Amino acid sequence: MLARITQGALRYQGELPDFLCEERITRSEANAKTPDRWKQIDTLEEELGFVGGRETHTLLSINGKPTRVSHEDLDGMRSDGLLQFVMVPAWIFGPRVNGRFDWSRWELREGRRVAVFSFQVPPSILTHPLANQSQSFLVGYHGLIYADAASGDMVRLEAHMDAPKDFPFQEDAFEIDYGQVEIAGKRFLLPVSSLGWVREGKDLTRNEIGFGAYRKYGADASVTFGNPAK
Repeated sequence: MLARITQGALRYQGELPDFLCEERITRSEANAKTPDRWKQIDTLEEELGFVGGRETHTLLSINGKPTRVSHEDLDGMRSDGLLQFVMVPAWIFGPRVNGRFDWSRWELREGRRVAVFSFQVPPSILTHPLANQSQSFLVGYHGLIYADAASGDMVRLEAHMDAPKDFPFQEDAFEIDYGQVEIAGKRFLLPVSSLGWVREGKDLTRNEIGFGAYRKYGADASVTFGNPAK
Protein backbone atom coordinates (compact mmCIF):
# COMPACT_ATOMS: atom_id res chain seq x y z
CA MET A 1 0.00 0.00 0.00
CA LEU A 2 2.80 2.41 0.88
CA ALA A 3 4.56 1.54 -2.37
CA ARG A 4 1.45 2.57 -4.33
CA ILE A 5 1.15 5.81 -2.35
CA THR A 6 4.84 6.58 -2.90
CA GLN A 7 4.56 5.92 -6.62
CA GLY A 8 1.46 8.11 -6.82
CA ALA A 9 3.07 10.96 -4.89
CA LEU A 10 6.16 11.02 -7.12
CA ARG A 11 4.53 10.29 -10.49
CA TYR A 12 4.65 13.92 -11.68
CA GLN A 13 8.35 14.36 -10.89
CA GLY A 14 9.78 16.25 -13.86
CA GLU A 15 6.56 15.84 -15.86
CA LEU A 16 4.28 18.68 -14.74
CA PRO A 17 3.69 21.24 -17.51
CA ASP A 18 4.31 24.93 -16.94
CA PHE A 19 1.03 26.32 -15.61
CA LEU A 20 -0.76 29.22 -13.98
CA CYS A 21 -3.45 29.13 -11.32
CA GLU A 22 -5.30 31.52 -9.04
CA GLU A 23 -4.96 31.78 -5.27
CA ARG A 24 -7.51 33.29 -2.91
CA ILE A 25 -5.84 33.82 0.46
CA THR A 26 -7.50 34.74 3.75
CA ARG A 27 -5.00 35.86 6.38
CA SER A 28 -5.91 35.87 10.07
CA GLU A 29 -4.24 36.33 13.43
CA ALA A 30 -4.89 35.29 17.03
CA ASN A 31 -3.29 35.18 20.45
CA ALA A 32 -1.83 31.85 21.61
CA LYS A 33 -3.82 32.18 24.84
CA THR A 34 -7.09 32.27 22.85
CA PRO A 35 -6.24 30.22 19.72
CA ASP A 36 -9.87 29.86 18.64
CA ARG A 37 -10.48 33.61 18.38
CA TRP A 38 -9.16 34.38 14.91
CA LYS A 39 -9.35 37.92 13.56
CA GLN A 40 -9.25 38.33 9.80
CA ILE A 41 -6.46 40.63 8.57
CA ASP A 42 -7.16 40.72 4.84
CA THR A 43 -7.96 38.70 1.73
CA LEU A 44 -5.61 38.50 -1.22
CA GLU A 45 -6.02 37.36 -4.79
CA GLU A 46 -2.89 36.28 -6.62
CA GLU A 47 -1.86 34.65 -9.86
CA LEU A 48 0.57 31.84 -9.16
CA GLY A 49 2.90 30.59 -11.86
CA PHE A 50 4.91 27.39 -12.03
CA VAL A 51 7.23 28.02 -14.98
CA GLY A 52 10.60 26.43 -15.63
CA GLY A 53 10.47 24.67 -12.28
CA ARG A 54 10.06 27.96 -10.39
CA GLU A 55 7.08 29.25 -8.43
CA THR A 56 6.12 32.92 -8.85
CA HIS A 57 3.38 35.11 -7.36
CA THR A 58 1.67 38.18 -8.80
CA LEU A 59 -0.56 40.06 -6.35
CA LEU A 60 -3.79 41.14 -8.07
CA SER A 61 -5.99 42.55 -5.31
CA ILE A 62 -6.19 43.22 -1.57
CA ASN A 63 -9.63 42.99 0.05
CA GLY A 64 -11.22 42.87 -3.39
CA LYS A 65 -9.55 46.04 -4.67
CA PRO A 66 -6.88 46.06 -7.42
CA THR A 67 -3.43 46.90 -6.14
CA ARG A 68 -0.02 47.88 -7.40
CA VAL A 69 1.67 46.46 -4.29
CA SER A 70 3.99 43.61 -5.24
CA HIS A 71 3.85 40.20 -3.61
CA GLU A 72 7.40 40.70 -2.30
CA ASP A 73 6.38 43.94 -0.55
CA LEU A 74 3.52 42.33 1.38
CA ASP A 75 3.78 42.55 5.16
CA GLY A 76 2.80 39.55 7.25
CA MET A 77 2.72 35.83 6.56
CA ARG A 78 3.28 34.64 2.99
CA SER A 79 3.12 31.07 1.71
CA ASP A 80 5.97 31.28 -0.78
CA GLY A 81 7.02 27.95 -2.20
CA LEU A 82 4.17 25.98 -0.61
CA LEU A 83 2.59 24.72 -3.84
CA GLN A 84 5.94 23.68 -5.27
CA PHE A 85 6.77 21.95 -1.96
CA VAL A 86 3.65 19.76 -1.88
CA MET A 87 2.91 19.06 -5.58
CA VAL A 88 5.56 16.32 -5.66
CA PRO A 89 6.47 15.69 -1.99
CA ALA A 90 9.86 14.05 -2.57
CA TRP A 91 10.90 15.36 0.87
CA ILE A 92 8.59 12.66 2.32
CA PHE A 93 8.80 9.86 -0.25
CA GLY A 94 12.21 10.32 -1.86
CA PRO A 95 14.48 7.24 -1.78
CA ARG A 96 17.16 9.03 0.27
CA VAL A 97 14.89 10.61 2.86
CA ASN A 98 14.89 7.66 5.32
CA GLY A 99 11.45 8.65 6.56
CA ARG A 100 9.45 6.45 8.91
CA PHE A 101 5.85 5.42 8.19
CA ASP A 102 3.39 3.82 10.62
CA TRP A 103 -0.15 2.61 10.07
CA SER A 104 -2.76 4.79 11.80
CA ARG A 105 -6.32 3.88 10.72
CA TRP A 106 -8.97 3.72 8.03
CA GLU A 107 -11.12 6.82 7.65
CA LEU A 108 -14.07 7.98 5.55
CA ARG A 109 -13.59 11.36 3.85
CA GLU A 110 -16.51 12.63 1.78
CA GLY A 111 -17.76 9.07 1.41
CA ARG A 112 -14.36 7.79 0.30
CA ARG A 113 -12.47 5.16 2.31
CA VAL A 114 -8.87 6.25 2.75
CA ALA A 115 -5.84 4.80 4.48
CA VAL A 116 -4.13 7.01 7.06
CA PHE A 117 -0.42 6.70 7.84
CA SER A 118 1.70 8.75 10.20
CA PHE A 119 5.13 9.82 8.96
CA GLN A 120 8.34 11.18 10.43
CA VAL A 121 11.01 12.86 8.28
CA PRO A 122 14.39 13.48 9.97
CA PRO A 123 16.00 16.95 9.71
CA SER A 124 17.02 17.09 6.06
CA ILE A 125 15.20 20.10 4.56
CA LEU A 126 16.94 23.46 4.27
CA THR A 127 14.57 26.38 4.82
CA HIS A 128 14.79 30.18 5.06
CA PRO A 129 11.86 31.14 7.33
CA LEU A 130 12.31 34.91 7.15
CA ALA A 131 12.20 36.59 3.75
CA ASN A 132 14.39 39.51 4.85
CA GLN A 133 17.14 37.37 6.39
CA SER A 134 19.56 34.91 4.84
CA GLN A 135 19.82 32.59 7.86
CA SER A 136 18.86 29.01 7.02
CA PHE A 137 17.82 26.03 9.15
CA LEU A 138 17.78 22.28 8.71
CA VAL A 139 14.33 20.96 9.67
CA GLY A 140 12.27 17.78 9.65
CA TYR A 141 8.54 17.08 9.62
CA HIS A 142 5.99 14.74 11.12
CA GLY A 143 2.31 14.35 10.35
CA LEU A 144 -0.36 12.29 8.60
CA ILE A 145 -0.94 11.11 5.02
CA TYR A 146 -4.44 10.28 3.79
CA ALA A 147 -4.57 8.26 0.57
CA ASP A 148 -6.72 5.98 -1.55
CA ALA A 149 -5.21 2.57 -0.87
CA ALA A 150 -6.04 1.14 -4.30
CA SER A 151 -4.89 3.98 -6.55
CA GLY A 152 -2.25 5.53 -4.29
CA ASP A 153 -3.82 8.98 -4.76
CA MET A 154 -3.14 11.26 -1.80
CA VAL A 155 -6.23 13.16 -0.73
CA ARG A 156 -4.79 15.03 2.26
CA LEU A 157 -1.47 15.87 3.91
CA GLU A 158 -0.98 17.24 7.43
CA ALA A 159 2.57 18.28 8.31
CA HIS A 160 4.18 19.83 11.39
CA MET A 161 7.72 21.15 11.28
CA ASP A 162 10.37 19.81 13.67
CA ALA A 163 12.86 22.65 13.94
CA PRO A 164 15.90 23.45 16.12
CA LYS A 165 15.55 25.52 19.26
CA ASP A 166 16.83 28.71 17.64
CA PHE A 167 14.21 28.58 14.88
CA PRO A 168 12.23 31.89 14.82
CA PHE A 169 8.81 30.19 15.14
CA GLN A 170 7.72 27.90 17.95
CA GLU A 171 5.20 26.19 15.66
CA ASP A 172 5.03 25.93 11.87
CA ALA A 173 2.50 23.62 10.23
CA PHE A 174 0.20 23.20 7.23
CA GLU A 175 -2.60 21.03 5.87
CA ILE A 176 -3.19 20.32 2.16
CA ASP A 177 -6.23 18.87 0.39
CA TYR A 178 -5.69 17.40 -3.09
CA GLY A 179 -8.12 17.06 -5.99
CA GLN A 180 -8.24 16.30 -9.70
CA VAL A 181 -7.63 19.36 -11.88
CA GLU A 182 -7.39 19.72 -15.64
CA ILE A 183 -4.49 21.43 -17.42
CA ALA A 184 -4.47 21.50 -21.23
CA GLY A 185 -6.87 18.57 -21.43
CA LYS A 186 -4.95 16.33 -19.02
CA ARG A 187 -5.92 15.42 -15.46
CA PHE A 188 -3.53 15.95 -12.56
CA LEU A 189 -3.84 15.42 -8.82
CA LEU A 190 -2.84 18.79 -7.34
CA PRO A 191 -3.57 20.92 -4.26
CA VAL A 192 -7.01 22.56 -4.18
CA SER A 193 -6.88 24.09 -0.68
CA SER A 194 -4.48 24.60 2.19
CA LEU A 195 -4.34 25.87 5.73
CA GLY A 196 -1.03 26.98 7.20
CA TRP A 197 -0.12 28.61 10.49
CA VAL A 198 2.88 29.73 12.52
CA ARG A 199 3.32 30.72 16.15
CA GLU A 200 5.90 33.30 17.19
CA GLY A 201 5.77 33.84 20.93
CA LYS A 202 2.16 34.72 21.76
CA ASP A 203 1.26 35.55 18.17
CA LEU A 204 -0.53 33.10 15.88
CA THR A 205 -0.84 33.78 12.14
CA ARG A 206 -2.88 31.71 9.71
CA ASN A 207 -3.26 31.57 5.93
CA GLU A 208 -6.22 29.82 4.30
CA ILE A 209 -5.69 29.32 0.56
CA GLY A 210 -7.95 28.11 -2.21
CA PHE A 211 -6.27 27.11 -5.49
CA GLY A 212 -8.30 27.25 -8.72
CA ALA A 213 -8.41 28.09 -12.44
CA TYR A 214 -5.45 25.87 -13.26
CA ARG A 215 -4.38 26.39 -16.87
CA LYS A 216 -1.37 25.78 -19.06
CA TYR A 217 1.18 28.57 -19.27
CA GLY A 218 1.36 29.98 -22.79
CA ALA A 219 3.80 32.17 -24.64
CA ASP A 220 1.32 35.05 -24.46
CA ALA A 221 1.20 34.93 -20.65
CA SER A 222 3.40 37.20 -18.59
CA VAL A 223 5.26 35.97 -15.53
CA THR A 224 7.66 38.20 -13.62
CA PHE A 225 10.35 36.46 -11.57
CA GLY A 226 10.95 38.10 -8.22
CA ASN A 227 13.21 36.89 -5.45
CA PRO A 228 13.56 33.10 -5.24
CA ALA A 229 11.04 31.49 -2.87
CA LYS A 230 12.44 30.80 0.55
